[in-house]
Amino acid sequence: MPVLKGPPPFSLIQLSNVPEERWLGLAVFHPMGGQAGDIANWADENGDAAYDTGVVYDWKPDPDFADLGAIRVFFVCDSGSVLFYDATNLWTPVAD
Repeated sequence: MPVLKGPPPFSLIQLSNVPEERWLGLAVFHPMGGQAGDIANWADENGDAAYDTGVVYDWKPDPDFADLGAIRVFFVCDSGSVLFYDATNLWTPVAD
C-alpha cells in the first residue's frame, strides 16, 4: 500500500450533510487522527495521512447513541473488511 502524506487531495464534506437517499455507494473517508466537531485531523503524529476509505453499503440507527439520533454507517474498505462509524465521522467528496 502506498504511503500517503497529508489530507485527501480534494474537498470533502461530512456525510451527515448529504441527504441519506444519496449515501448508498458513496466513497467515504474516516480521519484516523480524530476530529473535533467538523474539523478533521487527516494526519497521524508523524504528519502521514491516516484515514480509512471505503464505499457505503448500509446504515441504521446507532443503538449505543439512539437518544442522540446517531446513525451507524457501514462501508466496505478496499481490503474487503467492513467498518462502521457515525455519519458525522465520515467524509465524502464534494459533488460538483
